[in-house]
Amino acid sequence: MALPWVSPSSASAASALHVAVKKGNVEEVKRLLSKGVNVNSLSLSGYTPLHISAGWDRRRVTGLLVIHGAKINVRSVSGWTPLHLAAGRGHVKMVKFLLGRGADPWIEDRAGRTPADLARNEFNDDLADLLNSSPSLDTFYKELEDPFGTPEEDIPEFWDPFESHNRFMFNLNNALYDYFGKHVAKGYRFTVPYDVRVMIKNIITNGTMPVRLLSSLLQGDLDKSGRAIGRFLINSTVGIGGIFDVADQGFNIKPANENMTQTLGYYDVPSGPYLVLPIFGPSSVRNLVGRTADVFVNPTFLLSAPFAVSSGIAV
Repeated sequence: MALPWVSPSSASAASALHVAVKKGNVEEVKRLLSKGVNVNSLSLSGYTPLHISAGWDRRRVTGLLVIHGAKINVRSVSGWTPLHLAAGRGHVKMVKFLLGRGADPWIEDRAGRTPADLARNEFNDDLADLLNSSPSLDTFYKELEDPFGTPEEDIPEFWDPFESHNRFMFNLNNALYDYFGKHVAKGYRFTVPYDVRVMIKNIITNGTMPVRLLSSLLQGDLDKSGRAIGRFLINSTVGIGGIFDVADQGFNIKPANENMTQTLGYYDVPSGPYLVLPIFGPSSVRNLVGRTADVFVNPTFLLSAPFAVSSGIAV
C-alpha cells in the first residue's frame, strides 16, 4: 500500500531506493537518484535512505545520498539520527564520515540518548569518547561567526566594484575544482588514512602559532595569548612536534582561532568590497590584507621558505 503522503509510483521508487541502499548497490542508487527519487523519503519502518546506509555502513552510498541532498540530522520515528544508528552498530568510519559532514553528536532520541550513549551501551567506549569530544552544531556555527561583523540591520547595499573579476574568478575556481581539485582531494583521502591526515593538520596548526599569538596580543586578549603559548609548548613537547593535540585532549586547552584579518576587524577596519580570490574563493579586501599579513608572520616565511609555501600554509 502506498504511503499517504506520496503517490503510488513515487512510493514504489522510494521503496526501491531503500532496498538498493540496504544492499549497497551503488549503480542502482545512482540510477534512482538521477530519476529524482526523494532522497529523504521514509520507509514503512520510519527510516530514510541515509538511516539505512549509516546503519549498514554503506559509505559510498552515504556519500551519494549526501551529495543529492540527504538531511544529515534527520530523525526516524524513534528519534534516531543516522549518527545514532552508525554509533549503535559500532561503525567507526561511518561515524567519522557523518561528523565530518555536519552530523550533530548531541541530538537525543525519544529516550534521551545521544549517539555516544548508544555506543557505550555496546561497550564501545573509544567510539563514545570520540562522539563526546565533538562539538555541537550550535558551538560549531558560533565559532564561525565573525565577532566584528556588521549587525544585520546595518548592512549597507551590496558593493561589488570588482564584479567582472569576481565572475571570471568564480568560474575559474569552479573549473579548477571540477577538473583538478576534487580529484586531488579524493586521492588524498583515499591514500592517506584519516588518523594520518589529522596528524598532518595538527602539525600545520601547531606551526602557525605565531600568527594566532600575535593577533591575540594585538587585540589585547591575554586569555587567548596564554592559550596559544600553552598549546604550542605542550603540543611541541608532549605532542611530539605537534603530531598530537595533547593540549586539547589531555589538558582541555582549546585552540585560539585568531588571525590578522580578525585583528583588522577588531580595530574597525572596514571589510571593503567583495573579492573572489584564486583557489581560495570568496573573500574581501580586508581579508586579503589580513591573509597577506599572516604570510609574513608565518614561521616558514621567517625561515626563508619559498613565498608560495609560506602563503599556502598561512591561508
